[in-house]
Amino acid sequence: MGPVSRSDLGEEGRLHLAYADKTLVTQIDGLGAASATTPQTDWLTSSATLLTLVVRMLELADIDPGDRVLEIGTGTGTGYFTALLLCHRLGDKNVTSIEYDPDVAAQAAAHLDAAGYAPRLVVGDGLQGHSEGAEYSAVIAPCAARTIPPSCLWQLSDAGMIITTLSGWLLASGLVRLASCVLS
Repeated sequence: MGPVSRSDLGEEGRLHLAYADKTLVTQIDGLGAASATTPQTDWLTSSATLLTLVVRMLELADIDPGDRVLEIGTGTGTGYFTALLLCHRLGDKNVTSIEYDPDVAAQAAAHLDAAGYAPRLVVGDGLQGHSEGAEYSAVIAPCAARTIPPSCLWQLSDAGMIITTLSGWLLASGLVRLASCVLS
C-alpha cells in the first residue's frame, strides 16, 4: 500500500484502515503523514503499531488493575494504546506515557482528552524513562529499541517487566520480555 490521505478514504475507509492489523507509518524523518505531499523515502520515525503486537505486549506484561505502567511512545496510534487499553484497564492515575516528538504528543493529548482519559503525559526521551512516576509494574515500549536503557530497569518495581521490540541487523527484530527479580 502506498501513501494514503484521509480525504481519499472517507469515514468507512479510515475505520477499516484503523482496525486493520497493519503497521501504519505516520511520520518519516520527522515529517508527519498529513504534511507529506509526495512519497517519502527517508527513515521511519513514527508509526501506529500492529494491533496484534499491542495485544501480545499487554498479555506478556501480565498487568492487573492497580498496577503502574510506563508506556514509551504515546503518539503512535494517537494514544490508542494509552487510552483504550492501559487507562481503561488500570485507571488514568496508574498510566504514565512518554513521547519524544512534541507535535505528536500534543495530538495524542488532544485525542486522549476527547476520549475522556487523563493519564500522566510526558514529552521527553523514552530512553530515560520517567523516574518521577516510578516504580512501575511494567514498562511497555511499542516503539522499536536497539538496547534496553538502564534507566528503565531502575524504574521497575521488584517484580516488574519490560516489554519491547529489539531491532537488530538487516531489519531483524524480536519481541522481548525482561523480568526484574530481587536477589536476597
